[in-house]
Order: sequence, then structure tokens, then C-alpha cells
Amino acid sequence: MEVPLSYKWNVYKIFKNGKRAKIIFHKFGYNEPKTVEEYFESKVKVTFSKKMQRSKYIIIRDDLPQDCEDPIEKQKKIFEEKKKRVLRKHLKSTEIINSNRIVGGLIFCRANNWKWQWAALEVSTSRYLLGISPAFSSHEEASEWMQNEVNQL
Repeated sequence: MEVPLSYKWNVYKIFKNGKRAKIIFHKFGYNEPKTVEEYFESKVKVTFSKKMQRSKYIIIRDDLPQDCEDPIEKQKKIFEEKKKRVLRKHLKSTEIINSNRIVGGLIFCRANNWKWQWAALEVSTSRYLLGISPAFSSHEEASEWMQNEVNQL
């Protein structure tokens, strides 16, 4: 006779802003992954206080990764890191002295004729020092240029 596997399940609260709590709210054991949601709603959630019963929850099997980071947010973080690498690469190729007080960023200012441009900026004041990309007439064009630079990494 085959003994059914018993899984442990972690319950995380979903906040009103749609983000998931990092800390486990509740743990329980159940052996049917296909019907765990029904079991949770009918047997486990009813033991919570009235206030907590109104909340939304996500259930994740204990032996699986518990990553709470949204895949879209993770992609955004990866893109931001790559964008920083592109800016550092372009800043290194410039002849600016004292580069520890310099940062790269997208700017729209008088110094570049009111165009969008990825540029070397002074850290404390965001003062335009030197353009590190062509000047663009729209924010979208500047973003596309950065996307192309990131894709070339």
C-alpha cells in the first residue's frame, strides 16, 4: 500500500497594495496539491479571526522557493542594474576628473538645448557636466537608446 505524501503549506497575507508579506502568516499540512485552495478556504481560514478572514492570502508549498519578489519587479531591477553598467561604461570613457562625485542619468535641461540626454551629472546638485548619449527630442527616444545599449551588453 502506497502512503500518500503529506505536504506542508505556507500561507502569506496579500496586502491591499497587492504585495505579499515576507513573513509566513500560517502553516498547515495537507496532502493534495490540487485541492489545497479549497481545503484552506473551508478548513483553515475559518479558524482565523473575522478581520483576518476578510484578507487575501497566497499559499505556497513549503519545499518550493518562497520568493516574494514579483517577476515584473525582478525584471525591472535587472534592467536598472544593466542600465547602471551602461552608464558606468560611458562615464569611464569620458575625461572627467574626480569621477567619484559623478553619476550618470537622464536629464532635460538648458545646457543641452532643452533636449533629453543621458549625461554625466554632479552627484550633489545633478548639474549637467557632459553628454554621454546623443540628444533626443522625446523621453521615449532616450529610453529606447538606453534599451538598445542594455541589449548590447
